[in-house]
Amino acid sequence: MHGCHGRRRDGAPHVQPPSRRVRRLWLLCGCATVLALTAAVPAQAAGTATPNDPYFVQHDQWPLSGQPASIDAPGAWTASTGAGVLIADIDSGADFNHPDLAGRLVTGGRFTRCDGTLQATDQPSVQDDVGHGTMTTGLMVANTNNGTGIASVAPDARALIIKVIDKSGQGCDADVSAAIGYAVSRGAKVVNISLGSDIPLATLLTGSSIPAAVRAAAQSGAVVALAAGNSSLPFSDYDSVTDVALVVGALGPDASVAPYSTGGGGVNVYAPGGDSGQSTTGPHAKGQVLSTALTNGGYTAEQGTSFAAPHVAGVLALLLSCGLDGPQARQRILATARGSAGGVPRLDAALAVHGAGHC
Repeated sequence: MHGCHGRRRDGAPHVQPPSRRVRRLWLLCGCATVLALTAAVPAQAAGTATPNDPYFVQHDQWPLSGQPASIDAPGAWTASTGAGVLIADIDSGADFNHPDLAGRLVTGGRFTRCDGTLQATDQPSVQDDVGHGTMTTGLMVANTNNGTGIASVAPDARALIIKVIDKSGQGCDADVSAAIGYAVSRGAKVVNISLGSDIPLATLLTGSSIPAAVRAAAQSGAVVALAAGNSSLPFSDYDSVTDVALVVGALGPDASVAPYSTGGGGVNVYAPGGDSGQSTTGPHAKGQVLSTALTNGGYTAEQGTSFAAPHVAGVLALLLSCGLDGPQARQRILATARGSAGGVPRLDAALAVHGAGHC
């Protein structure tokens, strides 16, 4: 199935191992709504459980609060906001000019030659020219309680921006693997990868260097959150790393598994990814996930496991900020996951944070 501009109707860049190319973005772009920057209101103190960000106040951010699938971020924020934690977002870059990302981004590196080499480490080289990375980054670290736009899962964490997707929406698993190692070398303890194969199971059938890189990161004390994919199949390209990473499936607002989401034994936790077939009380997002957009400092609503994984990465940052290490944070999320409407383990930020014994 394809959405607008010939892109797949599901949700994050895909790695196709036979040619080592990431073919298309898993974005339901046909249903996206780009919103203008919301006017600011006076900011309050950081760390509040009731931030004044307009789209949060208007109930557009159902993944955080207000729906059966919500992660209960306000319940976690009273104890942790992710301060001191660096999250690596390995994606298409991010918009360093977006007002809601100001001060939240750290310049990383660019890996887009398909040979695993680091090309550049300057800000223009990791600027987003696709939009996908701006969305995933915003979900994790957008400025919160600043009277503008959206709230994020870990508002006092920062994101290390690593670009592995070029302007055509393509990339290679060799570059993703190298980027994981680079992220760890730069001090990232959490890594978000909202990327997968264009062909379901291609990574398993032909081999990939990504699982080995994920395991190496885990051995270094970091923890990786990976988007499970949008193939609707009962297995993921990342089945082989569920013992050391968090492979994330997508839920709609009612906590049922989204119809596009990969599931089964290769997925060990589920988080809000959106379902355009469901409605919510917010006037803009509806059943999709709202985040920062590349266009003119705005916001956009999309769906996909691409947007489920950053919610998990953000909660990992909350836990690390409490004093847990990567493996402990991973295990805590699994141990406190609630049963969803579909009987799968659902991310619960408040339970994870308050059950950690460190916050």
